Amino acid sequence: MTPEETDRLFSVYAAERQDDQNSLVVAFAIATAGLTYIIAAAAFLVENCDRFGCSKLPSWVQLLAPSIAIIFFGFLVLNVAATRLRSVHLQRLEEELEISLPKTGGKAPRFHTESGIVYRPDRPFSEPHERLVFAAVSYISYGLATLILISFTWVVLVVGPWTAWKKGVAALYGFFEVIEIVGLLVPLRSSHFLYNDPSDTRNHQSQS
Repeated sequence: MTPEETDRLFSVYAAERQDDQNSLVVAFAIATAGLTYIIAAAAFLVENCDRFGCSKLPSWVQLLAPSIAIIFFGFLVLNVAATRLRSVHLQRLEEELEISLPKTGGKAPRFHTESGIVYRPDRPFSEPHERLVFAAVSYISYGLATLILISFTWVVLVVGPWTAWKKGVAALYGFFEVIEIVGLLVPLRSSHFLYNDPSDTRNHQSQS
């Protein structure tokens, strides 16, 4: 590569790294806002509903309550997918921009690639084995978020009589949640979201 091309790649890399760092903040903000809404909505519904229904509220309030939580979760799924896709590009850029470090014998920059043991749970049984711990943390966190979403949806809807409108809305919510769960799982398996580092001999050994 010419020096000009290298400089351009470094500029792209710096911008992508900034976006990558911001994506973690965005994901935390979405999760926080979603959980805050669920807690506030649950408290409000408990105040105004009993096991026979929500007679103090219009029926549309009960039927629409889960929709906000589904929207928050949807944005979280989109953020996770975009972050994983950006991660592939960052790892490719780091491969191209490797700089030898004569004193240590290592290469830089490779931070994002190396941090995959924390943020990429798609190869939990590959070396280093610490990867399994962080993969478990990821599955626990996203699994609980999914469980909270599903539980909130059906706890809200189960109260009161099951009218035709409620059955239709419940079926629609169930369909939406299945799509979002699939969207959360796709980045773990699709080749578009996976990167195999050619210099990672441990990865090749685990695949052979």
